[in-house]
Order: sequence, then structure tokens, then C-alpha cells
Amino acid sequence: MGLDPNTDSILCDDLDLNVTSHLQEGLRNIFAISNCPRLWVDAICINQASDIEKAPQVAKMHHIYRKAKGIYVWLGRAEDQSDEAITAIKDVVIPPDTDKEFPFRMTSFKSRAQQLFDVSLFKSVAALSRRTWFRRLWIAQEYFYSQSVEFLCGTETVDGSKLLQVLNNLSLYSFSRPEPPGYQEEKALFLGFQVLTDLNKVKEMHRGVNN
Repeated sequence: MGLDPNTDSILCDDLDLNVTSHLQEGLRNIFAISNCPRLWVDAICINQASDIEKAPQVAKMHHIYRKAKGIYVWLGRAEDQSDEAITAIKDVVIPPDTDKEFPFRMTSFKSRAQQLFDVSLFKSVAALSRRTWFRRLWIAQEYFYSQSVEFLCGTETVDGSKLLQVLNNLSLYSFSRPEPPGYQEEKALFLGFQVLTDLNKVKEMHRGVNN
């Protein structure tokens, strides 16, 4: 949300610092659910008003992400019941039959994830996929080099590996057959999720090459 105005104030090193409302709310939620005493935030730790300072800092960002113990992804406030989708994803029990063919695995998966695959949550899951973070150029670097990722929407959280496991088994037909009502009205359906799963495939391939 880098184009948003800095309308909110936070206390940083005993000084008032103006930040966007999106960042301010994200920081409040992250500190509320974690015990992390120190965070790196690009918008705070890099002087956004100085291109001279930003250039060398941006070039070093992959070192920062690689050394971080973990990364928090703030998807934004709870809207369109997206937080309920996060809760449903978190509660899914991944079936052990990963060696089975996709149709069998999908049936087994669905039987263990009734809340997620309730048709009433279809639009919420679709809305979650359209969150701005999935369309940001930065995600490639911060996700690729991270050791672990925690996704937050409102006050609800889900581990990145759990999210990926669910997304790899998610399709339009996961919610109902025939297709969920109104699915034609959803723009770029699940495109954000596809960006993340494709990026994760590249990350796994890179790990395999270097191990």
C-alpha cells in the first residue's frame, strides 16, 4: 500500500513517525499475536524519501530476508469475511494419502475440510486471493528468501506452509458441484493464489538444486 498517505502516527525510538493506516494496523496486529521484539519494516527502516539511500538498501534486501527468523505477511483488515477464510484454512486437516491420484485425494481432503469447502465461504476465499499483497512485486523476494512465513488477515493467522498445502488442493469445484453460484462475477478468480503457488514451486526447485 505504498501509495497511501502517511496519516497515522506510531512511536519509534521515542520519536513520532508518520506511517500509512495500513501499516499502523498491521503492526498492531502483528505485535498482538506474536512475541517478536524486533521487526524489519521496509517503509520504516529505509528512508523512502531518499532515492540515494534506497538504492543500496534495496540491493541488500535478499540478505535481510534470508537472515530473518521469519516473515509476517499482513494481508489487511478483516473484510469480505476473508478472516473467516483464513480460519477455515488453518483448521483444515491435511490427509496423509499424498501418494493417491488427485480425484481420490481431493475427495479425502474435502471430507476433512467441510468448513473451508462450504459454498458460503467461496466468495470469501476468492476475495482473499485478490488481496494486494499477492500482486506486489516485492513478494517474490521476501517470500523466496524467507525461512518461514506467517500470513495475517485481521487478527487471524495461518502458517505459510499450511496455506500452500491447502491451495495446492483448491479448485473451483472444491466448494460445490456444479460450480458455486456467482463464480462468473469473480474477477481473476484465485489468480493471487496461483502467483503464490507458482512462486513456491520455484523456491522448492531452488532449494533442491542447492541441497
